[in-house]
Amino acid sequence: MKEQTYRTLKEHWLPVTLAFGLSIAFILLFSHSTSPLSWYYNGTDSCINVTIARGWYFDIIPYKDLFAENGPWMYWLGSIGTRFVYGNKGGIIIPQIINLFFFLLSVYFISRLATRNRAYTCMTLFLTICMLKTNYPDGMHAEEFLLPWIGWTYYLILYSHKKKVLPSFYSIFYGISIGVTVLCEPTGLLAYVPLMCLFAYMLIKKQWKDFFLSISCILIGFLCITMPFVLYFKYQNCLSEMIYDAYKYHTDLTFSATKTSYYYHLVFFLRFTAIALIFSAILFLCKKEYFKAISWGICGCIEMYYFAQMNFTTYISMFCIVNLVFLCNSIYSLLPLQSHPKITMILCGCVSFTSMYYLYLKDYPNAIYTAANYSIYIDQGYEGLMKLIPSEDYDKLIFYGGKNMEDTYLSTNAMPCYKYFYLQDELSTNDVVLKEKIYSTFKTCKAKWILTDTHTDGIADILKQNYSLVDEAGIYLLYQRK
Repeated sequence: MKEQTYRTLKEHWLPVTLAFGLSIAFILLFSHSTSPLSWYYNGTDSCINVTIARGWYFDIIPYKDLFAENGPWMYWLGSIGTRFVYGNKGGIIIPQIINLFFFLLSVYFISRLATRNRAYTCMTLFLTICMLKTNYPDGMHAEEFLLPWIGWTYYLILYSHKKKVLPSFYSIFYGISIGVTVLCEPTGLLAYVPLMCLFAYMLIKKQWKDFFLSISCILIGFLCITMPFVLYFKYQNCLSEMIYDAYKYHTDLTFSATKTSYYYHLVFFLRFTAIALIFSAILFLCKKEYFKAISWGICGCIEMYYFAQMNFTTYISMFCIVNLVFLCNSIYSLLPLQSHPKITMILCGCVSFTSMYYLYLKDYPNAIYTAANYSIYIDQGYEGLMKLIPSEDYDKLIFYGGKNMEDTYLSTNAMPCYKYFYLQDELSTNDVVLKEKIYSTFKTCKAKWILTDTHTDGIADILKQNYSLVDEAGIYLLYQRK
């Protein structure tokens, strides 16, 4: 037993240590919205997610007390991280690092399906982390929390197909992964096309018993992960709000707009993480591995169409990063490298050095520049107005405005007293029902203080009738209830 443990540690210690080190370095350098290196930078849209996660720590419940466009999984993990530092946003890097580490572990074990050569497996880790950076904005986005679940699902699919067995434990894990995806970012479900192909394969082979057992286990796993959240929000009397905010509104917004610009179509069709699946499928077909060719070919076509049509920015393709290792594996299996370990090590070393050098030239200096600029506080323009608000009134404060006010809750350490606490005019434009809810919320005049910028069309009459202008600074105006 001790000898086997020693062999296992000897075989895996380098890639596992590398994966852990890359995870820590990546989050500290590039998750600007949560990293202590960029302490006074709160991100763009990600600062909303951080605010909601912190709010949950302070028992301000998502969907009930705070409007949230994503499922609860990301906010729940973020709130756990903040508990380590008593509500401070810096604690969120803990679940982020663990999350990325388990994803890189899945990449490592997927690469081992092609070869046990450590140089090759380490190379795939370097390539994956470099490609991930091209799709990574400021951290704390829903897509990054899907990575380990999709990665390990892909590994188990390939492993079970290779062994011609599908243990019940695998199917339970698939159900949990699907549940996490639904609870986090439902658009990530497209990544499970290979799983559908696996069950189609079982039907073609008439493996009825295994098929129905697997479906039952998937359902068990799905319910195990989703029911606690359903019961929790049911207990909080906001289950319907969660379904509307995180799913109906999010889905309507996703499919209501398409990119018509040729530029965007070109960018999305050239997203390497999507077309890597197409190349992989072609190479699998050349090797007559038809299951892999069909599975990843269909998934690749869907992803290419998906990114070309929908109103997405580049970081949405984060959950496709795992596709890169399939392309590496399929290329590797066609090259006569397995009998030439020295050549393999040289080639993998060159590729790893090239990719990491590119990361060093472009992304590392930008990360250092961001950290240096946001390690000291930068005046936002509304600090003088905030000083006019008594500290005991911070729980009666709300900010109303555009994107320049998204990070005000984090920079002032305040928490919103209204559910609709950001981009109110933009949300009103996107959804008529939300427009009425936002207006009704502000019409209650529960907030004693309202700090606004120039985006106040939705509540202009409320401000005029029920609030008086206290002072203004640049584009910011402070109102107090009459």
